[in-house]
Amino acid sequence: MKTFLLMTCAAFVAAAPATAKPRDPVKVSSPRNAAGLQSLVIASFNVAFVTEKTDAAFAGSKRQFKAMGSVVKSKLVGVDDAEFQAVTDAAYADFVTKLTAVGFTVVDRAAFVADKNMAKVRYVASGMQGTVQFGKDAKAKARFYAPTAFGLTGLFDGELSSGQPQGLGGMMAAFSAMGPQQAKMMYVYMNKQPIVNVTYVVDYADADRYGGTFAYQASVKTRASLAVVETLSKVDTFNAKAGMTSLVLAEPVGVGGDFGTLADTTSTGTKVENAIGSLIGGLGGTGSNSYSSLTFTADRARYAAGATEATTTANARLIERLATLR
Repeated sequence: MKTFLLMTCAAFVAAAPATAKPRDPVKVSSPRNAAGLQSLVIASFNVAFVTEKTDAAFAGSKRQFKAMGSVVKSKLVGVDDAEFQAVTDAAYADFVTKLTAVGFTVVDRAAFVADKNMAKVRYVASGMQGTVQFGKDAKAKARFYAPTAFGLTGLFDGELSSGQPQGLGGMMAAFSAMGPQQAKMMYVYMNKQPIVNVTYVVDYADADRYGGTFAYQASVKTRASLAVVETLSKVDTFNAKAGMTSLVLAEPVGVGGDFGTLADTTSTGTKVENAIGSLIGGLGGTGSNSYSSLTFTADRARYAAGATEATTTANARLIERLATLR
C-alpha cells in the first residue's frame, strides 16, 4: 500500500502543469560585457517618430497577385517639429537623470565629438526623415530627432533607418551606418572610454496582420496605439575591455488615453474611432483586394504628453536592467 501511494503521488506531481515563466520585457545580448561599467558618454540618443506607414498581408504562395491581399496605409497629422523635439529633449533629460540616479557617471560629450575619429563622421540636422522597417510587409516613414543639447552633432549620417535592411536601398543604408559605428568603436578603443547609444521608435498605431502561404484570406486591422515599439527600441553599451551589450525592448511600452482621432480617409473621411483600442481595417480574400487609407489626427498636447510618458517609462525599464548587469 505504501508503494502504491508513493507512485500515485509521484504521477500526480509529474502531471501537474509547470508554472509559466513570465516573459522578460527586456532582451539582453552579451550581458557580461557590461560588468564594471561606470562612466559613459552618451554617443547617440535618437528618437524616431513614425509619421506614415504601410501594413500589408497576402494570402497564398504567389504574392505577386495583389488581388489576394489587404493593404492599409496610414499617416500621422497634427504634430509638428516643436512637439517632436520637446519629447526628445524630455526623454534625454530623463535618461541622464535616471542613469546618474543608479550610480553611472555621464561624461561630457565634448571630447567625444572632438576626437579625430569622430571628426570624420558626417552629421545631419535633427528632424530629418528616415525609414523604419517593422517587418517584411510593414514599412514606415519617420522623423529622427536628437536632443537639442547635442547641437549639430546629434544625428550621424547613415543612422536614419531602423529595422532589418530590405532590398538594395536597405543594404545601402546599413553600409552607410557602418561609418559612424566604426568611428565610435575607434574612439572607445583609443580612449578607453565606454559609450552608450539609445534608439527609440515611437509609433501612433499598431496592426494585426493575417495571411501567409496557406491562408485563403488576408487581413490587416489597425488600432490607434501610442507606444515605444519593441525590437527596434534599445540601449547599447560598448567598452574597450569586453565589447558590446545590447538591451532591447521585448514588448512595447504603451500608454493609455485618447491622443486624437483615427479616421478612414479612403473615400469619405468618416471618423472611425476616438480612443485607443478599437480595431479597424480591411479584409480581403482570394480573388478580392482590400485597400484602406487611414489618418490619425493627433491632439498636440496629449500626443506630446503620451510620447514623453512612453519614452521615460522605456528609460526606466532599460536603465534598471543595465544597472543589474554591472
